[in-house]
Amino acid sequence: MKFKRIAASLLVLACLVASVGCQKSDLLKKYYDYDPFAYITLGDYKGVTVEVRNPAPTEEEIQEIVDKFLDSNRVVTPTGKATVREGDFVNVTYDGYYLGVKRDGLCEENFELEVGSVTHLEAFEDSLIGRKKGEKYSVTVVYPVDFWNENLRGQQVTFQVTLNDFYKKELPELTNELVYEKLGYSSIENFKTYIAEKLTNDNIATNEKSYVSAVWKKVVENVTIKEYPQDRLKFYEEQSLAYITEMWQQTFPEASFDIFVELMTNKSYDEFMAEIRANCESVVKDELVLLAIAKQEGIVIDMSVYKKYARNYLTANNVVSISELEKKISREELCLNILSDIINEIVGETANVVTKQ
Repeated sequence: MKFKRIAASLLVLACLVASVGCQKSDLLKKYYDYDPFAYITLGDYKGVTVEVRNPAPTEEEIQEIVDKFLDSNRVVTPTGKATVREGDFVNVTYDGYYLGVKRDGLCEENFELEVGSVTHLEAFEDSLIGRKKGEKYSVTVVYPVDFWNENLRGQQVTFQVTLNDFYKKELPELTNELVYEKLGYSSIENFKTYIAEKLTNDNIATNEKSYVSAVWKKVVENVTIKEYPQDRLKFYEEQSLAYITEMWQQTFPEASFDIFVELMTNKSYDEFMAEIRANCESVVKDELVLLAIAKQEGIVIDMSVYKKYARNYLTANNVVSISELEKKISREELCLNILSDIINEIVGETANVVTKQ
């Protein structure tokens, strides 16, 4: 009996030791079992210098808020004309069609613009001149080759337009009486002081959000790539294509995949695949840098660390437990996200910040 008790005790102890050993095992080695230094050479990742904007707003930024306030109190009156003329304000609803397919990103309801201001496409604004209230028509425009959205550069789009209304706008004069009546501020000066404080706080918050990404960008820029691990590139490429393929099969299966890609992205299949590969290279590079710094710093993600950081993702993913979270995000992906959080803390604490005007 005594022997049996000892044997049982040893068995319990062995289970406890095995349990502890399991808890302390490095999940990074389990999911990312390769040497990142075979593919990259780390540069400086501590003490990098990043620029952030001066949070104090410019006079132009303050005036922009004032202008919006005046516009919100504008007086709208009919132009007295039968048709739209340059300088009139119009309210339009339009749907944009690319290659015969309606595109949500090219549609607007009750959109207001000043004809001739060139705040929209010039050809689109010109098409409104001479139109009557309630008129419906179509216009085909070609986006400029230097358009800000590169996906639309040089593309031909047909718009189905409804002219809801047109009018002239008169802005009120900015006075102490107006800001008191509409906003409760005792003077224009107090109103502008409030704007400056609000914009400053907003800019500080924006700086804090962009700080982490700015530091990480510098860290990655300091890295030299020897080559990319092809299995990791293939893994991320397959993930990307699986997502696009599922979308294709659910929304537009009657078209070929090539046509679907062109309709969705305004790119040829070859251009689209080149972009996918470039994005995958960027993701793999981030992974390599994270794993290399983890190895350099001796960072281990065991189950206790994993659970501690994973809890930070519960609210954002609208779940209450880690097991629920892992149904949305794989443990493998969570480990890399957690590693990113840990390393961003390390590099962020040592970074040098320069304020630019």
